Amino acid sequence: TSRGIEVDAFPRREDLEGLVADLTERFERVATQLGRAKESEVRELLRNLAGQTVDGALLGQAGTFHIPAFTRIEPYRSPDGRIEVDALGEDGERWIIEVKWRKKRVGRGELGQLIERAKQVQARPWCISQAGFTSEATAYAADHGILISDANDLAALERAAS
Repeated sequence: TSRGIEVDAFPRREDLEGLVADLTERFERVATQLGRAKESEVRELLRNLAGQTVDGALLGQAGTFHIPAFTRIEPYRSPDGRIEVDALGEDGERWIIEVKWRKKRVGRGELGQLIERAKQVQARPWCISQAGFTSEATAYAADHGILISDANDLAALERAAS
């Protein structure tokens, strides 16, 4: 007993399960909101980088890299609903951008799915991953011309834009 509140030494399993379920639901909701905020940040970043030349390493490329001055950068969903990406940038050249803001590294399979969507909308794919990429994904990106950036690369791009 502590200040008139009686607490069992070991909480009941049902109580713990309820608390865990509640915390899991809250975490998933916040993670979804954070992901949407990051997607919006990336669209704004592309607007701010329009026409600039950046270090290609920040996009998984050698040398320097020219960022197009997109006339439109918006979330995209195909008319049939089968293709959905976090952003589609257009200016004659097209890019699709997928943001994976989570603790798990992006693997080769996810990049394979991204390149298939890119082919369908005739766009260059760019994947941004908070946790980075597996070694297989990095090799796959290099072999298939996929732009890739991790959280550190994104922070450097944000500094270059300001």
